[in-house]
Amino acid sequence: MRVNKKRIKKACVLIITAGIILTMPGITYAADTGNKEENVYASLNADGSVKSLYVVNEYTLQTDQTLTDYGKYSSVRNITTDDEIKIDGEIITLQGHKGKYYYQGNLETKELPWSISVKYFLDGREIEAEALGGKSGSLEILISTGKNAAVDASFFENYLLQGKVLLDTGRCKNIKAEGATVASVGSDKQLLYNIMPDKEKEYQISADVTDFRMDGISFSAVPVSFDIDRNSLNTDEIDTKITDLQDAVTELDDGALELKDGAKELHDGAYDLHDGSIDFFDGATDLNDGAVELDDGARKLLEGAQELCDGSGSLQKGMYEINDGLGTLDGKSQELKDGSGRLKSGTDALVAGINGAAISEAEIAGMVQSGVKTGVADALQAAGITDPTTIETISSQASQAIATGIGQNMSAAITTKMQPLAEGAASLQSGAASLNTGVNDYTGAVGQIRSGSQTACEGMGKLRYGISELKDGTVDLKEGTEELLDGTNDLVDGAVDLYDGTKELYEGTGELVDGTGELTDGTNTFKTETSDLDVQVDDEIDEALKKVSGGDFTPISFVSAKNQNVTSVQFAMTTDPIEAPEPETVVTPEVKQTFWQKFIGLFKK
Repeated sequence: MRVNKKRIKKACVLIITAGIILTMPGITYAADTGNKEENVYASLNADGSVKSLYVVNEYTLQTDQTLTDYGKYSSVRNITTDDEIKIDGEIITLQGHKGKYYYQGNLETKELPWSISVKYFLDGREIEAEALGGKSGSLEILISTGKNAAVDASFFENYLLQGKVLLDTGRCKNIKAEGATVASVGSDKQLLYNIMPDKEKEYQISADVTDFRMDGISFSAVPVSFDIDRNSLNTDEIDTKITDLQDAVTELDDGALELKDGAKELHDGAYDLHDGSIDFFDGATDLNDGAVELDDGARKLLEGAQELCDGSGSLQKGMYEINDGLGTLDGKSQELKDGSGRLKSGTDALVAGINGAAISEAEIAGMVQSGVKTGVADALQAAGITDPTTIETISSQASQAIATGIGQNMSAAITTKMQPLAEGAASLQSGAASLNTGVNDYTGAVGQIRSGSQTACEGMGKLRYGISELKDGTVDLKEGTEELLDGTNDLVDGAVDLYDGTKELYEGTGELVDGTGELTDGTNTFKTETSDLDVQVDDEIDEALKKVSGGDFTPISFVSAKNQNVTSVQFAMTTDPIEAPEPETVVTPEVKQTFWQKFIGLFKK
């Protein structure tokens, strides 16, 4: 009997791997017994896709016997003996021998219970595994495992899947592998990933690599079956924690009730605050309206002060012009006073002359001309004519004409009419006296008016200064009212924000009241549902132990549902390694030498 040691060695790989997992401290593996085991081997491409599947069927036989097995194999091979194996469709017939007996079947399918994906990224860009060998840079490996719906879910739901990655530390630095169990194996780092049943996982490995190469990533899968004694588990601490939790739930329920009462008080306070914010907004609005009116009044006051200041300037200028005119009038009134005095003296002399004697025409003319001339001059001056030459010319001509006329017309009758003339002279004398008195009163009044005008000009200067101060004050007042208006505008905006905020607070506290009501309902329910938490926890522990122990799982054949005598099915899967490309061989063509080259070469040796 010829034993294929190479095949047996491969078949033992999965058994050894499973032994590592199932001999972890504190865990006892409950081994199944039976007469057939299926060891499934998968050759994977570097990206995790299935390249080929074969099964090593292992029998433990008490005697030599003929065996019938089932499976969709493309080919089969006897590993233990050279006996022929017959295939008839899915029926495999073989002659088994006592003890351990193995045969290999190459499956037609390429489906595994797990979908495995492996992706490689170098310097942030995805790269095919075939192109990765010999490369250097920042490497990332992304390994994903999930459920393959094309295969019976019993394997995915009940099998522990373990992945193993081996990295050469001479080529890989700064290795990071979250979720992995890291171990040193010589100069390599071994990364182990344990994926529990019915779980899909994704793992990322990163490293800085130089001239990269890597052995294939291997995966193994065995049923979860741990023999755990329920009575050996000490749950006293759990029971204590449960009691503490139940007490805490009671306190939580009491606290929720207090929180609900506090939320109600807060909601009432928020309502009062919101109501107060409305009053505050109304007051701020009234204050703002008053500030607007005050600012408008200050503007009008400033405009009036400006007009008053401008008018006071014009008034001051006019008063100064009046004062100057009164000064001129005062000077002229003195001249009028002097003229009226001379007129009075003349009339006095006239009366004296008339009373003294009769006068000839010439004498009358001579006597009258001087007085008439003076009177005319004074009258001209009183009329506003101030040019001496003009006054002299007009007064001389007029007085001469008047005196001559008087002398001619009155010379014959002077004597006979002396009495009426005397009376007229007396009247003239009286009028001149009255005129002189009036002129004296007028010139005195003009002096008093000018003095008052000077006093008024001085008062106007003080008034103008006061008006200027008033204007400056109204400018400051206007600036102050503008600042006040800006402030009241901000106050109104703040009142609006306060209103909105208190409204949101009121609504939020209302939601808080509703939420605390739901919370008290929830805590009360929580309190009720946790009252028997200790019983629930015990049931969950029993259920979890039952699931971990695998007691509910009965092994089934991976190859065919017709195989009823299967006691164990295990999986071993390995991806292709990543290797550096073979160096190219450079072939140097042979150069034929001529006769002379060969001849010269003899002397160079």
